[in-house]
Amino acid sequence: MEHRKKSMKTQVFSFILKISAGIVVILAVWFMFTYFLIEIGVVIPSNYEETLLSENEEKLLNKDPIEIEDLSYGCRFGVFSKDLTYQYGNMDSKDITLSRGVIEKEKSNLNGNFSFSVLDRPNDICVIKYSIQPYLNINAGFIRYPNYDFVSYGAILLIYIIYIYILTSKLVKRWQKEFEKISKITHEIRQQNLDFDYESSNITEFKETTESLITMRDELKLALYNQWKIENNKNEEIAALAHDIKIPLTIIKGNTELLIEDNPEIAQTKHMENITQASKKMEAYITTLIHFVKADKISYDSKKYITCEEFAESIKCEIDKFALSYHSIIEFDISALKGSLLLDYFAVERAILNIVSNALEYRSGDSMVRCGIKSDNKWFYLSVYNAEEEFSEEVIKKGKELFYTSDKSRRSIHYGIGIPYTDKIVQAHYGEVILKNDEIKGALVIIKLPIKTEIQSSR
Repeated sequence: MEHRKKSMKTQVFSFILKISAGIVVILAVWFMFTYFLIEIGVVIPSNYEETLLSENEEKLLNKDPIEIEDLSYGCRFGVFSKDLTYQYGNMDSKDITLSRGVIEKEKSNLNGNFSFSVLDRPNDICVIKYSIQPYLNINAGFIRYPNYDFVSYGAILLIYIIYIYILTSKLVKRWQKEFEKISKITHEIRQQNLDFDYESSNITEFKETTESLITMRDELKLALYNQWKIENNKNEEIAALAHDIKIPLTIIKGNTELLIEDNPEIAQTKHMENITQASKKMEAYITTLIHFVKADKISYDSKKYITCEEFAESIKCEIDKFALSYHSIIEFDISALKGSLLLDYFAVERAILNIVSNALEYRSGDSMVRCGIKSDNKWFYLSVYNAEEEFSEEVIKKGKELFYTSDKSRRSIHYGIGIPYTDKIVQAHYGEVILKNDEIKGALVIIKLPIKTEIQSSR
């Protein structure tokens, strides 16, 4: 059975009603509790002193002298002559002045929480000051008859604060659960998990927000699916084109090799050298293009764990050997490394060598290419840089786009398939390729790969 949906406005209004009703209920319960305490003698009612005075009035009219023991606890008294001269008692000067005013009926017999009672005795006048507030019937030395009104105010305030806190906590907890539902949806979308179950809300505003997010999820899911179809079709077309080009290229290369075998003397001619070099470049280009298409097909099973230190040492050896083919040496700066990487080693190695190849091939003159390797708690960083080079803004912006090449001179790293391929491989490992200019390092390419704290067994 579906619960009735409520708006936040309705819940807030209900919250205010409960708070208002709460104070009424608390006061009613407290009055009943006070009456019970009076009945069992724990609380002395406000008219108790007045009742005692009425009962002992005859005794007080005739006793001479009056003593404090003749009165209940807390009473003060003063005995005045007929001409209002203060004779004895335990009143202070303020009470004496007030008593004269009451006797002469110039002042009210009520003063704050106290009342003044006047007894007209045969030879003098006795004024008794007594409390008209209820108090607790406690006399334990350190606590002597505390004022029950103060205790009541404090207790009612404390109970009311607790009541409001409980009501507020329930409302906040109810809304917090709804926010958690929304947070779960946004988290799943952020993690690119678009096939998840969600829990609807019984609160109108939260339900509308949830439905909007789910609509956005479905639209995003459809858009990503369409994008994937377009990308997949493009990759299939590129793969088909690459294979179609590779067939006649293989024929050209094979016939060239046959011509050289039949006529060894033509192998050294300029035209034959140009054909051979062009064939090799085209073959490398087509091979890289095919690798680019296959980069999307890297599976978890093809990935293995390797420590960052082992990977750095291995990739350094490969880069050193690769640089020798360019008759170059690459300087390395390797920091202390911790953790491990989960990767398809050969795919990542090929991606890194693409960066190194571009850096070596399109550097200016004999400028030095350098490589830095370091890590922190989350990432493994491999950077390739050349302090004498600098990227244009266009290269930094579009360098990772497939088939992009800089229109400027080859004094900057050339981008066609190499960087897009590297970027695709690194993304398949949940990493990132960054192109930037550094004030000290110059043109800088950074490969970021996520690291683990320890090697885990392959699933």
